[in-house]
Amino acid sequence: MTEDQHKQQDPDHVCYDELLDLYHDVLQRYRRSKGFDGSSYAMMHSSEFDEAAKKHNDSKCKKDSPVLNSALKLLADRNTTMRENNMEEVLARARAQLSIDRQQQRENTIQEMYARTYIPQLCTNNRQQPQEHEPDPKLVQHCLVKMKDSDQVLSQFLAYHSGFFGNQRILFYCDADINAKAISGSLSSFDVPNTILLSEISSDERHSRLEAFRPAPCVLVVSGENLSLKELHGIPVAAVFLYYPPRTSHLRKTPGGIFGYQSQIDAVCRFGYPGLCIVIVQDEAVQEALESLASFYYLRYGTKLKQLDPRPDGSLAQTLAKHLL
Repeated sequence: MTEDQHKQQDPDHVCYDELLDLYHDVLQRYRRSKGFDGSSYAMMHSSEFDEAAKKHNDSKCKKDSPVLNSALKLLADRNTTMRENNMEEVLARARAQLSIDRQQQRENTIQEMYARTYIPQLCTNNRQQPQEHEPDPKLVQHCLVKMKDSDQVLSQFLAYHSGFFGNQRILFYCDADINAKAISGSLSSFDVPNTILLSEISSDERHSRLEAFRPAPCVLVVSGENLSLKELHGIPVAAVFLYYPPRTSHLRKTPGGIFGYQSQIDAVCRFGYPGLCIVIVQDEAVQEALESLASFYYLRYGTKLKQLDPRPDGSLAQTLAKHLL
């Protein structure tokens, strides 16, 4: 059977030569224009490659499957390179935008910028205790990042945005010890200072790790709700991340950590300057629970829930740059 005859019998079948044409188009666009986002373009078409590969392997086509798989690997390697190259450009744009935002803030109110930028830095450098107040939820920016159901997606998120995690004290909550260890390991692989509080830990070790979090920029990865606001007394926190993976057949209810949202929010609004809360969800039920909580905060404090674009040059990177660089 010739390739043309095969296509007539199976019109949805796409063979590797057409995939290579699409991949060639990615490269040509990337080379012709500096403004072309090759990473996003490749990511957008990655599902087409995967689907075509499955159709090819399931068909009776005489083309050699390893050749197709080689083409897919070539695309993946090139896509990774484009993402890495794009990260430096994203950081540069983010820093430039941060500079503009700061200038606008200075024109509007010098006092607010002093509270946001200089008080935490002076307290860290001079090892002074900042003045802690009652939590003010009106100062918190609530954000949602929706991700696909995949462990690799979280790893990619940490890889793309690791450059933002080394400048401030950050809390990173997750649902279980295994995920806490994975997050801590990913941060360590990018040389991001971090420490971890697992569900079972001795009081001496707990005290030691909290003291390591106190004096300098660091990420504290917390398993479950294994941290009280009292333990954070005197420790400024710039941002809190909450990671909720999808439910399993053994856990059909919304993860209990969502009900600790208020205390987690209070951690970033105790010193009079704006704080950031980013919730990473992979489950529709968790998103609905979060939106319900956000409605409560909007009615009571006027704050809104903003959904961020997690791509390397999206609104997530810009928000992290504004609060953490």
